[in-house]
Amino acid sequence: MKPEKDNGLLIGIIMLAAGIVFFIIMIPNLGYIFTGKAKDINEMIASGEEPKVRDTVSIEVDYIIDWYAELTTTRKGSKTVTYHCIALLDNGEIISITVKKNSGEYKKIDNLIEQTYAYFSGETDVPPTPIKLEGTVRKIDSKVEGYYTSYTSLMGYSSADRYMLTIDTTQYRIFHILCFGVIVVVTFFGGLFVILVLLLG
Repeated sequence: MKPEKDNGLLIGIIMLAAGIVFFIIMIPNLGYIFTGKAKDINEMIASGEEPKVRDTVSIEVDYIIDWYAELTTTRKGSKTVTYHCIALLDNGEIISITVKKNSGEYKKIDNLIEQTYAYFSGETDVPPTPIKLEGTVRKIDSKVEGYYTSYTSLMGYSSADRYMLTIDTTQYRIFHILCFGVIVVVTFFGGLFVILVLLLG
């Protein structure tokens, strides 16, 4: 086989393999991509299913205790500021939620934090109005993990009471759809290259 055909076959195999790997990674989110319906994390936990990294979930949260960290990340000269808060799950345990600064999610959470404080402090006997969020389950960023454990420990939560996970709301469904589209294209052309090279070889 000629060198150019060898290179074409190698490129095709790499594209095909990469496409298959990323497709497998995205399998848990295919339902969300095609239907827009994410699994409710409280219902998952109640049924005995533990949330896993990369799961796309929704959460209807009644109480958000407080912000615990702000994080600025810089990638390719672009800065992103995220805020991190502590949410109370239906089973009494806690989980982190990550939002972008000045986003709609940030404003809803900040309002719920004020309502939660007013309710727990006795300033009002009207329970907070629950909010619904969607996001991807991720490990807590190592740069804010210490703040999360320290803050929640001071509040009386032990390692058994907290999930060392965050619900990242910064990537919307369109992001998942675009990623899936790219994976399909890469897999298709990778397979096509392999077939053509073998047929023409």
